[in-house]
Amino acid sequence: IIGLIQCIEPSWYLAVDCQLYCLAPALLLLFYKSPKSACLSLIGLWAWSAGHAYNTTVRYKENWTPAEGDDSFHLRIYQSTLVRLPPWVLGLVTGALIYHKPPAISSLVARWLWGCTSFLLVGVIVAHHALMLYPYNEYHSALFNATARSAWGLAICLLILLCLSGHGGVVNWVLSLELLRPLVRISYSVFLLHSAVIAVLHGQKRTPGHQTTFN
Repeated sequence: IIGLIQCIEPSWYLAVDCQLYCLAPALLLLFYKSPKSACLSLIGLWAWSAGHAYNTTVRYKENWTPAEGDDSFHLRIYQSTLVRLPPWVLGLVTGALIYHKPPAISSLVARWLWGCTSFLLVGVIVAHHALMLYPYNEYHSALFNATARSAWGLAICLLILLCLSGHGGVVNWVLSLELLRPLVRISYSVFLLHSAVIAVLHGQKRTPGHQTTFN
């Protein structure tokens, strides 16, 4: 389903989505029949995913970020459905929690959740930057590959819960702006086309480019 030869390279995301959507009905039915069993199953899936990402990175000396021409990393880590599973699992649990009614969250708990959300978001960014500064270490890369997507996904899910429970503040106001709705609707189309646009722009260059932090 996912391979090196692709008509549109970013379409690997559709393959991952399709496989996870096929898995969703079984998990949702389990949620309906036995929430406890469903939670245990999802925890097991998360542990399997994290262990697979860690073991694959160490075994094949994979990196923590894609590099040009690194097909091995793309197939084993970046485009792997199993590695991409944790954020989807977290989103599924969040959706189940808010399906009927968003959970009530006290101000004290909200402050604590905001702290956790900020810590996770900043932590992933800092860890990413730290890995860039130091020589490659397969164990550091493995730990990042096993936990970073889960941490970022958990932060986004907590942010959703905070916004729906009335504790989103200015973040909820910004995310609720009507101006953003058209952008949200075209976001996946932009994702599918961005590689082609980048290729055209770089192919038209007549002089060497200079990379900075912001470009």
